[in-house]
Amino acid sequence: MTNRAPRHPTLHDVASAAGASKTSVSRYFGDERERLSAALQERIATAAAQLGFSPNRIARGLKGGHSRLIGMLVADIRNPFSVAIMHGIEQACRQRGYSLMLCNTDNDPGQERAHLELLSAYRVEGLVINPAGSSQPALGAIAAQNIPTVLLDRRLDHALADVVGLDNHLAIDMALDHLAAQGYREVFYLSEPATQVSSREQRLASFRHGLALRGLHGEVHYQAPDRSDEPLQAALSAFIQRPAAAPKAVLCANGNMTLAATRAFQALAIRPGATGLMGIDELDWCGLVEPGITTLAQPTAAIGHSAVACLLKRLADPTRAIDDIQHSPTLMARGSTAAGTPPCHHQRPLVAVDSRGDDLPMPSPSTPEILTFGEAMTMFVAETPGPLAEVEQFRRRIAGADTNVAIGLARLGFGVAWLSRVGDDGFGEFIRRTLEQEGLDCRHLISDSATPTGLLFKERAEDGQDPRVSYFRRGSAASQLSCDDANDLDLSALKHLHATGIPPALSSSARELSHHLLAQARAAGASISFDPNLRPSLWHSEGEMRDTINRLAAQADWVLPGLAEGRLLSGRESPEAIADFYLERGAKAVVIKLGPQGGYYRGTLSGREQSVSVPGFAVAEVVDTVGAGDAFAVGVISALLDGLDPRQAVLRGNLLGAEAVKVIGDMEGLPDRQRLEALIAKHPETFA
Repeated sequence: MTNRAPRHPTLHDVASAAGASKTSVSRYFGDERERLSAALQERIATAAAQLGFSPNRIARGLKGGHSRLIGMLVADIRNPFSVAIMHGIEQACRQRGYSLMLCNTDNDPGQERAHLELLSAYRVEGLVINPAGSSQPALGAIAAQNIPTVLLDRRLDHALADVVGLDNHLAIDMALDHLAAQGYREVFYLSEPATQVSSREQRLASFRHGLALRGLHGEVHYQAPDRSDEPLQAALSAFIQRPAAAPKAVLCANGNMTLAATRAFQALAIRPGATGLMGIDELDWCGLVEPGITTLAQPTAAIGHSAVACLLKRLADPTRAIDDIQHSPTLMARGSTAAGTPPCHHQRPLVAVDSRGDDLPMPSPSTPEILTFGEAMTMFVAETPGPLAEVEQFRRRIAGADTNVAIGLARLGFGVAWLSRVGDDGFGEFIRRTLEQEGLDCRHLISDSATPTGLLFKERAEDGQDPRVSYFRRGSAASQLSCDDANDLDLSALKHLHATGIPPALSSSARELSHHLLAQARAAGASISFDPNLRPSLWHSEGEMRDTINRLAAQADWVLPGLAEGRLLSGRESPEAIADFYLERGAKAVVIKLGPQGGYYRGTLSGREQSVSVPGFAVAEVVDTVGAGDAFAVGVISALLDGLDPRQAVLRGNLLGAEAVKVIGDMEGLPDRQRLEALIAKHPETFA
């Protein structure tokens, strides 16, 4: 007796059981269900459930020309980056009604060609490929079939395909900047062989260039993932034992290399920190290995969503221009890079100028040059685009217009003190730790056990749109700020105070503190900058907001409104008229943010009244607009404190504002002094 496979119910069986036509059943399981009556839909659903019928989606797709399949080729499925990216792509496909077919090539071009042919046979509607190497003929065959293709993390010569991945040059710059700031002067770069892998080639080239740019020394070691650790251990031991006047560090090009380096550290009994250890790619275990391994986290979910979005755009418009989307990493600083020599906070001298234009002496290290105050919040940024209700993953960061400026000035080498309150909770501790790692003096950051730290959730916007933000700050610790919190402040050596319109919006006591600090700074002879940073939802009325903000602005030397803010606060339309409004009330300079168009200055800082309009810098792709105004303020304030003229100050503000919108996050794009000088060097004629 022969065993036969069980017979699967067919479309005809369902039609017979439901008393319906095959066409109606086909419509029910297709895209035309709404054409059927509710009663007929219920009969078909009941019949299908009783028979255990499941439609053949692939056959249906082949017949209709739409398989709803996306193919994905990964070079090495063992790589944690590949796993994380795959998860992001699968999520994006599922949200858009597609299924994902995955093939692993093991970095074998032959396997890559075979899998490409297989995916093509399945009539996939799009391909996401992490290329193993030179597969131009296979990709050419795919291109001939007009299958939209996105290359992931790697580029291939002459391949007409969209590219999505990490900004490798920025990643290496951030890594070297961090290691240099921590005092490491020699760097051992650990990478898999770079041949025919564009991302590795880019990182290696940036590493070599970055060493020379920063006056660092280094060497490169190649390690295949399946190779014995002994050659690595020997090379690492020789590197560490070589005499040097400053600490050394190991920089790993990807997650596989971070794992190999960690094994080598353990085998050689090397203490991370004394010898720095840092890797590109955030791995689950990096925070668990003592003292925690510093990494640059790739936004894998966002990269996955970008890849799928590119495919769908290409499906809709095959003739559109080729996309090359580069995402920015996030620094996850931990103990493995915390034991170097403390960073030098004055990479170039600060020239502080008082309201009379006289140079002021530098303060002692124990007192701040600059004081900032306001509210810092813990922010959760969506990893993927879409409404917050549909987002599953978020990345934790800090947020606050006041802290953005404080961090930006600290990165440029100024001594910055921060006065505020946070809850005595995990979010407050996260904020304190982050600010201290950025070099801020947090002696006046109070932990309040009675009230919580403020929170916010931010959407991931697309196409340069402003993201929507949900705040949870009512009754927060910062709203309890009062003049009592400033009792222990020593302002005798203060050179500059930066204030915004956010603290006075939080509460009446915080409003009193704002007036108090501006008056104290004025009495100490410090210069004062004021950014309105309007938050209308925090005020009882627009009239109260306008009157309070304008009174505070009248106490400042430098007023920095946005154009829309200036129009609302002054009732005037043009930048010239808005500037006159504040100059008439005692300001010495008004710098108006004009967004992509640049900035406008009017004032008497040069000894005579002067007006200048400075165009902005072009940005190819706007990623996140939040924080651009704060970056502009950092540029203007730092330049004026450096003793530059107003035009140069607005230029620097425009430059930093343009850099800020290129990355996700409120302050992630703010440069240190070295990177600022490198950015300026790219525009020699503009800054001449």
